[in-house]
Amino acid sequence: MDLNRIGADLKGQLAVRDLFLLREPSSVPGSQTVSVRLTDGHPDGFPVGHVVSSGSTWISYARVPRDGTFRNNEFLGEQTFEEALETVLTFARYDDIVRDLEQSGRSRVYKTVMDAERAEWLAEHTEPPGITHLGDGKVHLSESAVAYLRNPPPERGLFLFVTDEDALWIDGDTYPMTREG
Repeated sequence: MDLNRIGADLKGQLAVRDLFLLREPSSVPGSQTVSVRLTDGHPDGFPVGHVVSSGSTWISYARVPRDGTFRNNEFLGEQTFEEALETVLTFARYDDIVRDLEQSGRSRVYKTVMDAERAEWLAEHTEPPGITHLGDGKVHLSESAVAYLRNPPPERGLFLFVTDEDALWIDGDTYPMTREG
């Protein structure tokens, strides 16, 4: 499996999220394991999910919250390599790791603009932390807030999330974001 032969869209999603792929040693002959890792300042990064080949299909595992901790959740079904990676990107939760990186000095923000009333409403949310209304509809979102909103809990994801194109989606309206830092 050539990790560089994935499509441009998937490469872009990995890059914008500061994720990379790492081939893992496999103990089962004929199978392959590729982990999805967050760039965290360490050479091997932090694992947020992985995919495992099973014959001609792939199985996805994503880091998800469960019972007050994080565990790998298995996603079964026939998937290609890219589909399996996309499943990890869809379901993996790692905003807590990004928040720790922010507290240790890594600081990136996303900027967007919307009407002032909506910006005030957004900034009033306590979950996720890291959303600030700067006035005149200008909003800063911390990197951890964006990571959270890429895969929010179902009750929040019905009206507020970040799209694969790095736009903030609120009740059917989209607001392009730009990353700084």
